[in-house]
Amino acid sequence: MIIHSKRIYMEDGCKAGYLEIENRKIIKFYPECENVKADIDYGNNRILPGIFDTHNHGGFGYCLMEKTTKENIKKFLKQEASFGVVNMLTTTAGLDNIELLAEEVDLDQDGTRILGVHSEGPWGNRVGEKGVDTGHPEIDFEYARKMVEAGKGKLKLVALAPELENGLDAVKHFVNQGVTAAICH
Repeated sequence: MIIHSKRIYMEDGCKAGYLEIENRKIIKFYPECENVKADIDYGNNRILPGIFDTHNHGGFGYCLMEKTTKENIKKFLKQEASFGVVNMLTTTAGLDNIELLAEEVDLDQDGTRILGVHSEGPWGNRVGEKGVDTGHPEIDFEYARKMVEAGKGKLKLVALAPELENGLDAVKHFVNQGVTAAICH
């Protein structure tokens, strides 16, 4: 399929021209001066790159941090797409949600595609409201193993506080399992 617009946003500026698309991927850009026939002409409407969201707990009345359903995930993804998000790592916590979201990875959704799961915690190191220290969680390597298992190869990112006791060992554990570790508060 070939689409045309007078305002196609590219890394080196906004251009008028044509985009050739195959299997949901841009194959080639043709400047407007070339003799190309468009299947769809978007005129002066903007064509922008899609957004890849790597940290999103939910929205539009749908929460990914608490127990959710496949139906709610699909509704959430459709809403995300309406704001230009084309791919995402869904941010969650808890084994049930990691497993459920992992099942949705790579499915051809009517909306945003889930490319992987991001678990925020459960080993953050926050100071509570008004600076009150609420304690610090202990890293549980059996739970870490269960997280990777629940993710079925789709757990891509785990955020944890490396300054916790055994925090760096937890980072090594996840990295050895093919999961990227990120610093969180």
